[in-house]
Amino acid sequence: MKLKEYAAEFGLTVNELSTLTGYSRMALNEILKGNSQKESIQRRDARRNLSKYAIDCCADQIDAAQKTRDKRIKLIELI
Repeated sequence: MKLKEYAAEFGLTVNELSTLTGYSRMALNEILKGNSQKESIQRRDARRNLSKYAIDCCADQIDAAQKTRDKRIKLIELI
């Protein structure tokens, strides 16, 4: 998977992904290619930050969906 595609899966640009993980674009490319097998505190922190970001995005989407649902229910009640 290309870095741009990977970032897009999270709704991020490559630069945003780089900032979020603390890795350079080049380092992220190497990790995705499987050329960086070394586990590190930075890598663990990058996974944690990315996981938190993904969970927060899902929570935001759920909140937005609930607001939309509530608005539609109020509209339905007008009929």
